[in-house]
Amino acid sequence: MNQEELNREKAEQIYMQLQMLQQQIKQLQQQMEAVEQHLMEATVAKHSIDELKNTKIGSEILVPVTSGIFVKANLLDSSEVLMNVGAKTVVAKGMDKAKELIQSQLTEMKEVQQKMGNDLQEMIMHARMLEQEMQKLVG
Repeated sequence: MNQEELNREKAEQIYMQLQMLQQQIKQLQQQMEAVEQHLMEATVAKHSIDELKNTKIGSEILVPVTSGIFVKANLLDSSEVLMNVGAKTVVAKGMDKAKELIQSQLTEMKEVQQKMGNDLQEMIMHARMLEQEMQKLVG
């Protein structure tokens, strides 16, 4: 094999690595978007708890059924909320405890988001290095 064939073969290998890396980058970006969505939802939940704490019993409130769809309801108890803890299990939590749990989730999600951002930057830098290496071989 001559040098040109070796370079072409090496460039093809790098191209395959680059394709796989680009797919991983795309998946990580999608995961980051999901984490960002969860962060926004948790922030809204925390704010909603604060609003409920200051709402009088018997007040008419809007309760979300799904995104953008609400029903009118009367507030019967503003001392606790019902929280889904997984496996279709719901437990009552005091407002302050619920807010603490949400804050804990926010902190954890922000840490995950930071790590994902760092991982993404490393992947992008690696992809750029592969692109440069491939350019040297074919260009």
